[in-house]
Amino acid sequence: MLLQAENITKRHGQQVTVNVASFSMQQGERVAIIGSSGAGKTSFARILAGTAERASGTVLFQGQPVLNTTDKLLPEHVGIGYLSQQYELRNNYTVESYLVFRVKLTEEWQQKTLEICQIAHLLHRKTTELSGGEKQRVALAKILLQAPQLLVLDEPFTNLDNWHKQQLLQLLEAIEKTFGTSFLIISHEPQDVLPWAHTVHVMQQGNLLESGSATSIYYQPSQKYVAELLGPVYELTHLQLSQIFTLQAPTERPIYYLRPQYVTLTAGGNWELLQCQFKGSFYECILHHNGTTLGAMSVTPLTTGTFFTPYLEEKLLPFWL
Repeated sequence: MLLQAENITKRHGQQVTVNVASFSMQQGERVAIIGSSGAGKTSFARILAGTAERASGTVLFQGQPVLNTTDKLLPEHVGIGYLSQQYELRNNYTVESYLVFRVKLTEEWQQKTLEICQIAHLLHRKTTELSGGEKQRVALAKILLQAPQLLVLDEPFTNLDNWHKQQLLQLLEAIEKTFGTSFLIISHEPQDVLPWAHTVHVMQQGNLLESGSATSIYYQPSQKYVAELLGPVYELTHLQLSQIFTLQAPTERPIYYLRPQYVTLTAGGNWELLQCQFKGSFYECILHHNGTTLGAMSVTPLTTGTFFTPYLEEKLLPFWL
């Protein structure tokens, strides 16, 4: 086991901001913790990395205790690298002088780090002269020069456009391949980590609600909050589901949740198209009939005010909670 935590709590005054009974990850695993803003993700990640105080609980890294910040001089743990949202570069340093500060690694390791992070051309620039993306790569290189086995990245995709997000993912894959590093990423945007993570944990109000593979929590979430966090869903009763799609659900439950991509449309019918919004690779449609709202997707634009019949393939039956 690479990292293990038990009975972790953190308080802000009388308020409990983190309350996690159990967490673990294996060597070589890509783990993501997702949740809305204020869910406690960053606080929990910093506790795991040894950079934030906890009220109770134990954290073990490779079987060794990660000390509470009150029990050590420097808020860090050997073998764990933590990259904050602010990057926290030293001002008035050139990139080269910033990187060699406290670094005692081989020349080969240093050159590999510069190459992977694509910052060799920035060595003589001041840290205050870097763009946001360049600062992130320099900060990441600084951590890699400490040779961590685990990288904890707090909201690394924030303020990045789609192109730079893909570049960052490629960078993380290169780090994993070259150095064998494990990753724990914190994100409030699930779509940034679902294609990448082996395991996804969902947090709300300081608690871990659900854990599993990206596909399992997307297609079979156990709670409504998790379902809605991962994308738009539409709520249907068992009767509505049977009447709309003329099919019998496999198990009768009070409420079913349906994602728009499960639904296709054919022209004609009783469902009026209220909205058809362009989303890039598809159009997201919202339809209404007899007090019920339903979402669907189309690869071509459709005219609002026209009527359609929704169709649902049985192999794409909606999930229930």
